[in-house]
Amino acid sequence: MKLPFVSCGVHTDKVLECLASSFYQNAAKFKKYGEYQNLRNGLIMKLHPTSSLYGMGDLPKYVIYHDVMLTGEKQFMNYVSYVNGEWLAEFGGIFYTKKEKSMTAKENQSLKEIDFKKLLELEMAKKPPVNSKEDKPKSEQNSHHKTPFARRRFMRRI
Repeated sequence: MKLPFVSCGVHTDKVLECLASSFYQNAAKFKKYGEYQNLRNGLIMKLHPTSSLYGMGDLPKYVIYHDVMLTGEKQFMNYVSYVNGEWLAEFGGIFYTKKEKSMTAKENQSLKEIDFKKLLELEMAKKPPVNSKEDKPKSEQNSHHKTPFARRRFMRRI
């Protein structure tokens, strides 16, 4: 296939959006100059001196990174790109959501829990009902009585 090379020119947003869709799990938020905090685990990281964003005057609020270099006391991000926070919420909806400005953190969390419960109810409604004892052969109905008590108790905890 001979496909022509086409440049995006100055319109880099589509490329950055594509990167955000792939690396949303490696996102960090600006904490103070030169430091970012990982959005998933809270790890404080610095921009590596070889990074393209290192030494910029106005650093972006959200970045994604490909690599973390762990040294003695500091963690450095390598291969860093700036992203829009809304892209992270769009592509990484499992990890991130947009915060409503009019809500407190508790209200926002309770809304998330309500949405999650609704999702669970929908999933449970899709599942077929569990077979009753009458549908099982007699050998399977009383099979749990054949195992020792301690083993049954352990099996329940798993």
